[in-house]
This record gives sequence, structure tokens and C-alpha cells, in this order.
Amino acid sequence: MSGSELLSRIRKERTDDIPSFLYDTSLGTAYANIDVCDIYANGFDGELSAKSISAGRRALGHDGIIGSLLCTDCRAFGAEYEYYPDRQPMLVKPAFEDPMDMEYYSPYDMDTDAMDECIRSYQLVRKYEPDAAIAATIPSVLLMAATIRGAEALMMDVSMDKYAFKETMNFARGIVNLTSERILDEGTPDFVVIPGAYDNVDLLGIEGIEEHCLMDLSRIYYDCKGHGLDVVFHPHGVLTSDIGKKALRMFINVGFDCIYYGEGNDHRMIGELCQNEVTMMGGVDSATTIFLGPDERVRNDTMNVLEAMRDKDFIYSCSCSVDRGLDPHRMELMMSLVKGYHPL
Repeated sequence: MSGSELLSRIRKERTDDIPSFLYDTSLGTAYANIDVCDIYANGFDGELSAKSISAGRRALGHDGIIGSLLCTDCRAFGAEYEYYPDRQPMLVKPAFEDPMDMEYYSPYDMDTDAMDECIRSYQLVRKYEPDAAIAATIPSVLLMAATIRGAEALMMDVSMDKYAFKETMNFARGIVNLTSERILDEGTPDFVVIPGAYDNVDLLGIEGIEEHCLMDLSRIYYDCKGHGLDVVFHPHGVLTSDIGKKALRMFINVGFDCIYYGEGNDHRMIGELCQNEVTMMGGVDSATTIFLGPDERVRNDTMNVLEAMRDKDFIYSCSCSVDRGLDPHRMELMMSLVKGYHPL
């Protein structure tokens, strides 16, 4: 398989085998023998980011990869993180615990050396992995708002402080505009993934999705299509529940080329709901199948997903992301099953 076949699948063109995409946020650092903190602690190191992404792909053989471990750097607005050698940085102080602090900043303060290094990572990943399909990561506006304000505070603002919520969303919109402009123009990705951790019907309900998500998602979608790129949307939440089915229908109606669903969803049901309308991306839950194991569970869970999606427009992934600490042997076992599966 190759990146070109993954792109064909996104466009609902059939391929002989099932392509794969891994949203690798730190797993590759183990294969590259890089401490995660060395990538982030002094700004951002685009070369180490690219080497990590490349090492993960060379070990596991997936067809699609992200272009950079960094998408946005909220340290430009005063956010504080703790750094670790073996896991992702942890946000310990959001940029705008006090929403009034936004008046002292502009979204364009994000345009720092770290952003330049983010672009360099894309360029180096292209050099290291020329046959891969490279995804641009463009956060949803709601995800960006939750990042700069703090998720709990933002969810409280939705009902308790409409003004703070509006101002935070406006600021987040500016960040997303800057981020997408630079990455889409200079990073030269092959397709786009929009993570939407808080575009989650289980958090917001149907009215919240309609009021706070759809317009911004549509705007990002059309911006990406204007750059000639197909768009994968990655909402969180259960899309196969009664309320989740309604949200899924709303997301499909935006026009996304692919829905990348997360944990807790019924694979067969989501396949039926999306069949002939939109490509699907999904797979096993890394927190249970891979982290807990054992090998037999990896085999069973992976094959169950593949069989459920045998005749569907489908791309295999693994949970929402794969991170350092997951068992390398089980990851390799899972990917060998995917690459060895021939549905036709």
C-alpha cells in the first residue's frame, strides 16, 4: 500500500487492500530513541518531530501520517506546560484562565519560531517519507477555544458566561485562520484532518453542535477544499447512539470526505450509517486492546473491525491517537493483520 491508495480511499475509490493512517503524537519517539521533552522544551524542534513521525512509519508501515507533532503553540499567550521524556506535554495553566487577558494578545502572536519549526517538520517529513500521504492537522475552533481557555472553564462559559464564550471563540477562530493559512500554503499536505475533541454531542447535545460547531466546521472545510485538499473530520463522542446518529448526520451534511470516528462506537452500525455517503476511518481502542492486551485480544479486536468494514469505504486507524507507552509488539501485530487483510 502507499499514500496514493489512502487518498484514493478518501475519495471513495476502491483499492485492493485497506489503507491505514496512524495519528502518531509520540509513539514514534520510542522508535527514534528521542525523549519527547527534547522536542518541545525549548520551543519546538521540527527536525526531531519529523524524525519521530518517520521512525514510527518505518516501524509500523502505515500509509498516512501527520506532518508535525505540533499544530498550535499556546505558550505564545502565556500557557504553561510540564514536559516528560516518555509522554506528551501536559497543560498545567491555560493561556486565558481569566478571559480578560485576551485583550493583551492577538491571535497573530502565535506566529513564532515554533510555528516556523512546525512548517519545517512538514517539509522534512515529505523528504523522509516521500510515498506517504501527509495530513495537515487543523484544529476545530471549539477545540482551539478549549485549549486556550481550559476545557472545564469553556464548558461552563457555554451556559454561564456567554460573553466570555463568544470572545474565546473569536480569538480561537483567529488562531485557526493563522494556523491553516500557514500549514496549507507552506506545509504542502496531501489531505487535512480536523480533530474535534469538544465537537462532541455527548458534551454539547444536538442544539450545542448546531449552534457552536457547524458553521465553523463548514468554513474550515471549504477553506481546505479551496486548497484542493480532501478533509477528514475527527469528532469525539458516540455517533451510534440515538443522539449521536443525529450529530453524525449533521457532520456528513457539512460535506466532509471522511469521518474519523473514535472509541465507543459500534463499527458495523457506523458502517451502515455512512455507507455510500462518506468514507470512514476507525479501528481498535488503543487504551484497551493495545495497552492492556493480550495478543489474542489484539488479533480478535482488529479482525472484528476489518470484517465489519469488509465491503465499506474504510481506512484503518487506531483509536484517536497512538502515544508513547503503547506496547510496540502489539502495535506491530495489529498493523501486520491490517496489511495482511485482503477483503476482495
